[in-house]
Amino acid sequence: MVANPASVTGSIGVIVRTQNVSPLLDNIGVQTDNIKSGQYKDILSPFRETTSDERQIVQGIVMDSYQQFLDAIVAAREISMEQLKPLADGRVFTGRGAKELNLVDSLGNSYDALQKTAELANIQGEPKVRNYTSGFLQQPFDMLFSSFWQQLIPGYQTIRQRIDWNKLPLLVME
Repeated sequence: MVANPASVTGSIGVIVRTQNVSPLLDNIGVQTDNIKSGQYKDILSPFRETTSDERQIVQGIVMDSYQQFLDAIVAAREISMEQLKPLADGRVFTGRGAKELNLVDSLGNSYDALQKTAELANIQGEPKVRNYTSGFLQQPFDMLFSSFWQQLIPGYQTIRQRIDWNKLPLLVME
């Protein structure tokens, strides 16, 4: 892996966030109701507090995912679990710091990363890169933010309009 010396990297860990907007909804007179097929179908619902049972379930998922994350790093890097664990508390490092800790292979820029990727993919000669910039990411962004969140987040439409969708590149290497 190539990192820019000044990049921010690391953040080894797993986090699940949820919000409880029920006090806000109570203030404006909105009530919600769920009809569900199972006890935990609305786990992490933003419309109520998380129960202790739900918190325990989600904590188990977080810890399992975290362990998988650590196992993948140990398998891919020359670092032991004992060396990794103290670094895997969610903190971030500069690229240079990550290199010193053996969390990245080398320091460089996007051209260096492209060359390394081409080498790993056995691409002969100069790799061709196509930059698709025609609002390609706009639809996934809109799908991510349902109409509920559009109504809940003040200024959502303003934020959406300020994004220049043609300047968000999607790079594809051939």
